[in-house]
Amino acid sequence: MQSDPSGPFNSITITAGYTGTVTVTGPVQTDALYLNNGTIDQPAGSGSDITVLGGATLNDNTWWLNPGWDGGSDFNWTGGTLDSTNSGATLHISGAGTTGVINPVNAGAISTGDTLSIENGASATFQPGTLTFTGGTGLVVTSNCLAMVDPTGPDVTFSANTAGVGAPKNWIQAGGKITVNGTGTWNGANVPLQNDGGTFTVQGGATASFVGAVGPADQAASYRQTGTTGLTLIQNGSTIQVASGMYLSAGKLATIATNSTTQANAKVDGDLTDVGADIVISDNAYNPAGVTTHQYATFEVTGNVRWSGGTFRPHLDVQPQVIEGETLWLEVCDVWLIDKTLITSNGAAIAPIKTANVVHNEGYLFPIIEAIGGFSVSVGNNPPKVWGAGFTLVNSTNNPGVVWNLLYN
Repeated sequence: MQSDPSGPFNSITITAGYTGTVTVTGPVQTDALYLNNGTIDQPAGSGSDITVLGGATLNDNTWWLNPGWDGGSDFNWTGGTLDSTNSGATLHISGAGTTGVINPVNAGAISTGDTLSIENGASATFQPGTLTFTGGTGLVVTSNCLAMVDPTGPDVTFSANTAGVGAPKNWIQAGGKITVNGTGTWNGANVPLQNDGGTFTVQGGATASFVGAVGPADQAASYRQTGTTGLTLIQNGSTIQVASGMYLSAGKLATIATNSTTQANAKVDGDLTDVGADIVISDNAYNPAGVTTHQYATFEVTGNVRWSGGTFRPHLDVQPQVIEGETLWLEVCDVWLIDKTLITSNGAAIAPIKTANVVHNEGYLFPIIEAIGGFSVSVGNNPPKVWGAGFTLVNSTNNPGVVWNLLYN
């Protein structure tokens, strides 16, 4: 198979009944591609990238070969293999409005030796099943593009074939948006995620799990975020699991609420290293429309935290509560909970966001950080700097662990 000199194909279909191999001998452009079985091979050196451009015209052949297709996706992959070799080829899902659906039959298994690139405003949805990368880079989501992972019921699993000499180093690269929804787990199984200034969102109740590592040796992690526009959003009840840790060099990590009455409690399961990203709990800038009241919540890290840059921005309030008939004003704040140890060094900072109820000289004490395994400050360094007049960082013991409080006095 090769390109048509007169322009892109309207559509290419490999039917469910086909068990052979289609060999690509040059670059191919098509408005739609449907892979239901068999194999598409793209030999190394043949310049055999495939580009799906969108905008296919419905016709009788489209309906007959793809029963039930309604024009809702331009790339539809339900079975078969896309390039069985590690040839260096790429499948491009390209163009504003161009869409892809990767939906293995019965949540089954499919594989590719290609890099999957979502580019130029395109989008793709990954449904339950296993996608194994046997070559290429893995999944690349470029600026202004979206990958939606929908593990409703069965999980969605990305895996890498790492056997043999010179095995591919597969990973996920996001400069655009990746969103995980549903109630299952997106398993990165040997596929780490590199967020290069993009937005990664885990919606309420979902889990995103990454294994393996990407980045230089001193920054390698299962989830690595770079770039000032890098954004990690974890909705209440959601978790990011990182077998080899999370590394944040810039941007922001924020927990967000699903509605105006739910606390934005969220979790990173693993170690966290922050050298330059802000941490914000229940960030109203990203909460759904209509959520205007801050919901005080807890951001939990189950592992160790190394914090040498970036700013933690907890909200603080004093609210009335009636105890035995007496009205008392009690401190309320966001809490960063660390199940193991916290190690800080110069560059870490705390910038509290207080309400009008927090009045100077009243001696309010806000327990903003709790480390069950205790705190330590790297030799030759200082505790986190506190931005804001009147605030002092105060240690107090807890059983178990230690708490860092903000004293406003």
